[in-house]
Amino acid sequence: MSRRLLPRYLSRWLLLRRRTRTPVPARVNSVKTDDPECLVATAAIASATRGRPALAAPSRSGKRSAIGGCHSSRPPGKQRPRTAPSVWPKSTCRRQPTGQVVSANIHARDIARGRPLANRRDGRFVWVTWLAKLMAGETTCEWAPWFKTNYQYDKLSGDFDQAGWQMQHTRALRELRLARQATGEQVMIERQNSFRWERPDSSLVIGGTPDLVSIGDHDLHIYDVKTGARRESHAIQVMIYMYCLPQEAPVYRNKLLHGTIVYSDGRINIPATAISASFVENFNYFLDILDSSAAPDKAPSAAECRFCDIPKLECPERIEGPVPSEEPFPD
Repeated sequence: MSRRLLPRYLSRWLLLRRRTRTPVPARVNSVKTDDPECLVATAAIASATRGRPALAAPSRSGKRSAIGGCHSSRPPGKQRPRTAPSVWPKSTCRRQPTGQVVSANIHARDIARGRPLANRRDGRFVWVTWLAKLMAGETTCEWAPWFKTNYQYDKLSGDFDQAGWQMQHTRALRELRLARQATGEQVMIERQNSFRWERPDSSLVIGGTPDLVSIGDHDLHIYDVKTGARRESHAIQVMIYMYCLPQEAPVYRNKLLHGTIVYSDGRINIPATAISASFVENFNYFLDILDSSAAPDKAPSAAECRFCDIPKLECPERIEGPVPSEEPFPD
């Protein structure tokens, strides 16, 4: 810190301390506080003033002090309120009280006060994978997908080998693409198939990214590659793709739909008749849960919480379990 700016900076710091009605010691090096910001400020000032005479605090009379304080005609205790300066140093603390590491944009004082950090979305947004797990019963805590749909938050980082899973998935998808192209089909993969479908008469948007779409003259075939164990939500995920994709992309309408889940040990075909009136009714039923202003009840469990990326600061009922030994449900 520049020695020329030190008197002004220290003056602001001492005035802020006076507002809290806390005694201000004569030497900055002797400040004792648990406030992480004040600790950083104390260290910075002590480093800049090392080897210099101690600076005295401003007197109660309001007259100019040695640190560059301003003269005031107001009586003691009637000083004009001051806000914290915009140059106040930020704390480097980035951990929650539970020890869980979160992203760097979380302020230490917000964590200490237990203040929720999530921001409500401008409009509700749900990934197909969240909805599929809810419809399949793999997610019993309805509050978790509802919270993800309505809020943006800092996600926890898990121990799942995301890089290893991504490499296996990319290789399996490439092999599938080459096999379909060898038959002369028009193929579109991943981001080429991304869609955002807005629910009618609602602000909720459903987002998804089918792995591979094969387009024929009269039919449309949706493939989804899975590298882990078979789950019921995989079939529901493909069925949601088959229902939403033609509505979002008019070019896919009036085509016969087919779906296929590609596993390492086999395939599961989903016919067009699977998108029945019963499926659409169940689809809207579970979508109403997420597209609601009332939060569902929480159902925390060690089996689900260990794979959930919602931090304990947002969900105090979260159960901290052991490190997962099986694959979570990657989106």
